Amino acid sequence: MFATTLMDQIAAHLDFLGYETSWGEDRVLFARHPRHFNLIVKDYAFGVLFTTFFKVNDKGFTHRNEVHQAVNTYNRLARVCRGYLDKDFDLVVEAYFPNYYDKGVFGSFMDTLNEDLRALADEGVGLRQFVL
Repeated sequence: MFATTLMDQIAAHLDFLGYETSWGEDRVLFARHPRHFNLIVKDYAFGVLFTTFFKVNDKGFTHRNEVHQAVNTYNRLARVCRGYLDKDFDLVVEAYFPNYYDKGVFGSFMDTLNEDLRALADEGVGLRQFVL
């Protein structure tokens, strides 16, 4: 298959990296991987947004201030990802990729994105105890 759009190129590259990809409504791309976090990929006018969600556990709900502090710590350490708590107090982590595909640049972006996501479990961040 010849990848013609930015999203097609990203889907093909994710497939190459071992993700299982599938298309949802409105050309939302779902990417699942056996060793990396699952991703939702959506194309916007400004670029492509990669998103993953984590449920905050009961301990997190009773220690909300600590969860906020841990998210702030994570945001200071992460290189391409940013985390925030949504209206349901779920942890949302997003990363932006510009509207231009280059195989080498995208490969580096994915390496960094996955390193950032693994950092969520780092002891110094403090989020591990609060998310499922």
